[in-house]
Amino acid sequence: MTPVAPSLPSPSWGFTLLETLVAVAVLAILLSLAAPSMRSIQLRWEVRSVASAMESSLVLARSEAIRRAGKVVMRRLETPCAGGAAVDQWSCGWVVFVDLNGDGAQNNGETTLQRVDLTGVVKVEHSSQTDLLRLDRYGGVMGVAGSHSFSFAPAHDAAIAGPGSLRMVCLSPGARIKEQEGSTC
Repeated sequence: MTPVAPSLPSPSWGFTLLETLVAVAVLAILLSLAAPSMRSIQLRWEVRSVASAMESSLVLARSEAIRRAGKVVMRRLETPCAGGAAVDQWSCGWVVFVDLNGDGAQNNGETTLQRVDLTGVVKVEHSSQTDLLRLDRYGGVMGVAGSHSFSFAPAHDAAIAGPGSLRMVCLSPGARIKEQEGSTC
């Protein structure tokens, strides 16, 4: 009969409670240090996203105005923002529609081409403080002569977002549309 060797205890795998608590504490400290910079990145992304949406809407309005020989209007929404913020310039959004009777208001039977609803986190202002843009059959803006521009900035926490968070969408008199960083066209 062969003697059986005593078995050694099997090694235990994993972490002790103390090791887990230390790891969680270190992770919490690192996250608290990273949070402010993440907020600024988020604000800059939101501003860029709204500016891109405006540029896309203007391109759509321009192409539809050319296709329909004018009669296209882009108008700011006058209802409260989706996030509950008050109406401020174009900050709550806009609608692009076919304006058959030319009154600048969307009436029954006038087709909505696009509607953009915003939460009011990004402040959107039009250079001439108007509520609407009428586009002619060449895709240009009717009414006010010269260039038009929309500025975009964080509605709150602008200091956190930094100077890189300001954007512009510029419309030249020839109806060229350009998005860029900064506060001037």
